[in-house]
Amino acid sequence: MNYIIFDLEATYWEKENGRKSEIIEIGAVKLNDKLEQTGIHRVYKK
Repeated sequence: MNYIIFDLEATYWEKENGRKSEIIEIGAVKLNDKLEQTGIHRVYKK
């Protein structure tokens, strides 16, 4: 069995600013059944 662990990184703005948060990076790691890393993927949106 393989496992995929992913992480989202987003901007954070104070509510008074009126701006919405945006996802700026997506990261993922693939692990095998021994929990050894077998792959990695990273995407930067901005």
